[in-house]
Amino acid sequence: GWDFSLDADSLEGLLTPSAMADMTSWDAYEPNDSPEEAELVGIPFSAEGLSLGGGDEDWFAIEVDPAQEGTVLLLQAWTTGMTDTYLELYSPEDSSWPVAENDDYDGGNARIEMPLTIPGTWFLKVRAYDSSAEGEYGLEITAEPALLGPGEPDEGTDGATSLSVGRPPIDKQIDYTGDSDWFRVVLSRPLGTEEVLRIETLGELDTMLTLLDEYEGFITSDDDSGFESNAMLMV
Repeated sequence: GWDFSLDADSLEGLLTPSAMADMTSWDAYEPNDSPEEAELVGIPFSAEGLSLGGGDEDWFAIEVDPAQEGTVLLLQAWTTGMTDTYLELYSPEDSSWPVAENDDYDGGNARIEMPLTIPGTWFLKVRAYDSSAEGEYGLEITAEPALLGPGEPDEGTDGATSLSVGRPPIDKQIDYTGDSDWFRVVLSRPLGTEEVLRIETLGELDTMLTLLDEYEGFITSDDDSGFESNAMLMV
């Protein structure tokens, strides 16, 4: 109920478009700037002409039906276009810390491959690598049933596969881009003064080994000390 007046110059100033509005950054899925505003998309999903303004984030939600529990869906999500994008994936258990992220898989475009191992709502966030950058991009998302290698999922200490000292090698495989396999080694007694613990990979894959302590503190790592391109640790 307040009365006020504006002269022509003031009115023109109010109506000047922002840099965000003047460009591209209001697309059909906005506002989707947070997990609470995330756009629920069907799979497969394909869209062009999506846009990012300065400091903008685009959130998309992917629903994994509880009826699919026991079936591993391998998510593949990637961006297209000229904007330098950054992708982050969040699990249903925590929308504040990404379980996977990627910057430059193909030029300035990002790509994530990750098994969706638990039911619920997963979140995919797209942002510009430079928070002040603006531009258009495309987004492609697929999720297909996948047959993963033995012991999966084993992407962290909770799912680590147990290794027994002196036992025959076990078969494992890298299932997707960015996959890492975790193992747990428990020593039944302290090593003697002339004993070493040796852990190595075998096969044709160029591997990298990292050894952590029980608190996930870094101890050592190795790339090519084993046969050909295999890794080997001796500690």
